[in-house]
Amino acid sequence: MGAFKDTITEIVISQKNYRNPDFSESILAEMLGVSIFRMSRIIKAEFGASYADIVLSNRVEDVKKMLKMKRFKAYTVEDIGVIAGFRNKQSLFEAFKKYAHTTPGKYRRATETLNNKS
Repeated sequence: MGAFKDTITEIVISQKNYRNPDFSESILAEMLGVSIFRMSRIIKAEFGASYADIVLSNRVEDVKKMLKMKRFKAYTVEDIGVIAGFRNKQSLFEAFKKYAHTTPGKYRRATETLNNKS
């Protein structure tokens, strides 16, 4: 199964397909030539997480990176969320709260405060 992990990592994470809100489990399963059921089992065994967890956690990490970058300072949190693959503000906030344990706005303010102190 290790080859599947490398392939999934390449397709979903390295190629940043997690940013595409239309890139689904069924598309990935088709690319891998396996059923959705089998792919879900492979992902759970290899990553210890679900497909949704992999996608959402990577999107949240992208948002966190962008919130720290000067070139995204003029962007709204929602705009950054769309770039990372979130369809709407609610899904962004729910995922951010789950994986970062705070809201995007609070995270942005905290990183701005840290950047201003250094």
